[in-house]
Amino acid sequence: MKITKYNIIAAFLLVSSSVMSQITEIDGLKFVQTDINGTARYMSMAGAFGALGGNVSAIKDNPAALGIYRSSEVTTTLNFTARNSRSEWAGIKAKDNAYRIKFDNFSYVIAAPTWNQINQRGKGLLFSNFSFSYNHLKNFNRNLIAKSPDATSSMSEYMALLVNPAIESNTVNYLNENISWFSVLGYDAYLVNKPSGAWISDLAGEQTNSTYRLRESGSINEYALAWSGNFSNRFYLGAAFNMLSISYQLASDYTENFLERDKGYFSLKNNYSTSGFGVNLRLGFMYQPFDYLRLGASIQTPTRFAISETYEPSIYYSYKNKTEKKEISGSNTPLNDKKQKIHGDSRHQIQSPLQVNAGIAYFFGKKGTFSAEYVFNNFENTRFYSEGGKINPSDREANQNMHNVLNNGHLVKLGAEYRITPEFSLRGGYAYASPATQNNAEKKMFENTIRTDPEAFFHRNSEYFSAGVGYRGRNWYIDFAWMHKVNNENFIPYHIIKAEPAKISIRDNNFVSTFGFRF
Repeated sequence: MKITKYNIIAAFLLVSSSVMSQITEIDGLKFVQTDINGTARYMSMAGAFGALGGNVSAIKDNPAALGIYRSSEVTTTLNFTARNSRSEWAGIKAKDNAYRIKFDNFSYVIAAPTWNQINQRGKGLLFSNFSFSYNHLKNFNRNLIAKSPDATSSMSEYMALLVNPAIESNTVNYLNENISWFSVLGYDAYLVNKPSGAWISDLAGEQTNSTYRLRESGSINEYALAWSGNFSNRFYLGAAFNMLSISYQLASDYTENFLERDKGYFSLKNNYSTSGFGVNLRLGFMYQPFDYLRLGASIQTPTRFAISETYEPSIYYSYKNKTEKKEISGSNTPLNDKKQKIHGDSRHQIQSPLQVNAGIAYFFGKKGTFSAEYVFNNFENTRFYSEGGKINPSDREANQNMHNVLNNGHLVKLGAEYRITPEFSLRGGYAYASPATQNNAEKKMFENTIRTDPEAFFHRNSEYFSAGVGYRGRNWYIDFAWMHKVNNENFIPYHIIKAEPAKISIRDNNFVSTFGFRF
């Protein structure tokens, strides 16, 4: 099978254990790339509200959307997500599921008419509106299984490759800053050894197959304060201050079976957790030159996230070792010089890129609406910083090579709404997100990293299909939506595997309901 190459340059940071940690561009992308989430009306039209406004979820795209309101409102949204993960690796298929139900949105809008509006002047500042919103921006929950075909390669070869030949066996431990924890785990499991001048794998040339299991959970949430002004019912100006929180957990298990050694295997397990907090500012406007046409645009400043990470790896093994010439089995975790269990910690900062939105909405009288929106994310300018906000040499190397790894993000959203009666509406939408990683991207690990997760997922594209209905009462409304998302990725468990990557397809079915009360 052909060797597929990817090109990712990783950054590594100082951690409390005095060993280098490592964060890659793929890790950064996970936290700066959000999703289409919001109210049922917003999702049923694929989030194409950048020039439409009048919906609380539109405020997180363009705060000028708040200026459309003529009355105050309280809104909440419930979302049930069924996520199906499918993998195909050289014809071998596997799948798993994850389910989640959560309130994705709560918003309170205060519509405040000004003196001009109260006195029916019709010109100048007519409304000065405020809102507070909680928005669920991204759902990390998924369960995944990928099974490989038979191959003549082993992850232990990558463990051996990362060890500098100058390192001697008696200095291989978790406190040695010149060797990766990934390789030390392999050494402790007798998978990696140094019979002569070079480090080699005990499984070089072995026939193997593998199974990779992944469980992810967590979310990115936003808490926003926004203001918008309505000027003469033609021009709307808005601003929002946003606070974002990240919570992410990963548990993975890569098990490799040795086909030439009966029942031989090793299993590398990783538990990884992240928490983070960041702030940004969003500015936007809408302009309605004609009653049937509205234009909108917004810009979001980069978000500087303060990130804390914890790594807890372990390895389990049982097989006949060639070097030791005996059956061995056991388990190992990182230990200090007193044989006490330790884990890796890292604190650093990630700065998300600039985001720009532009939209157009066309109104067919009071019967319907068509809207389109384009979102640009400058992913290539994602930046890594040390805990104190400075750029150290390893950060600088990663930041300079960002252009070789990530693509800028392009998201196109289309939505339509038709009012069968003044109270009842039908809606539909479609959106497409371009590949966020380049075709030749690869994830490499440094010789002194404490990271022990060599696997990587490379985003290929995402598509969204949506539909919904809504009913408007005198002072209340209720909406329902269904959104189907297909997210396509390539997966590779480690850098030098002699195989094509696995094709991963993540399929979400979101069933969303929103209730709102106007006053």
